[in-house]
Amino acid sequence: MRLIAELPLSKGSYALLMHLDQAIKCSVGCLGEQKFEKGDYAYTGSAFGPGGIRGRIQHHLRTSGLLHWHIDYLMPHTSLKGVLYTNASVPKECFWVTVLQEMADTSPVIKGFGSSDCHSKCMSHLIYFKELVTTRMVWHHLSILDPDGDVILCDYLDPTI
Repeated sequence: MRLIAELPLSKGSYALLMHLDQAIKCSVGCLGEQKFEKGDYAYTGSAFGPGGIRGRIQHHLRTSGLLHWHIDYLMPHTSLKGVLYTNASVPKECFWVTVLQEMADTSPVIKGFGSSDCHSKCMSHLIYFKELVTTRMVWHHLSILDPDGDVILCDYLDPTI
C-alpha cells in the first residue's frame, strides 16, 4: 500500500484509473447531468499549480468539499484502481489521453470532460475502457509509447492517510 503522503509535491502530469461498479447518472458541473457506464475509466490531468501531484490527487480523492474539476463529480462514485504520474516538466495529459485511446476497445467520454481549457483540442480527458483493464496494462502501454516520460505507477493509494 502506498500512502498519498508519498506522492511527490513536484509538478507533473497524472492519470487516475477508476472502476465504476454500476451505470450511473450524475451532475458534472457546467456539463450537466451525464451518464456513465459500468466499467473502467482513465482520467488524465496535469498538476502544475501549488501542491503539485500530491495536492491535486488529494483534492480529487476528497469525499467532501469543493468540486472544482469535472473529475471531482465522478470520483465519489468510483473505486480508485491506481494512479500513474510523471514529473516531466511539460504537460503530458493530452499525449497520454491520445495514447490511451489507441488501446483496444476504448472511447472518449463526454465532450469537454476535463478538456474545456485544453490547448490541444482534445475531445475529452476521460477515457472509457469497454473491457476491464489492469493498472499494469495501462502503465505498460504508456511506458512503451512515452519512453521519455518516466511513468510511475501507484497500484493503490490509501486516501485516508
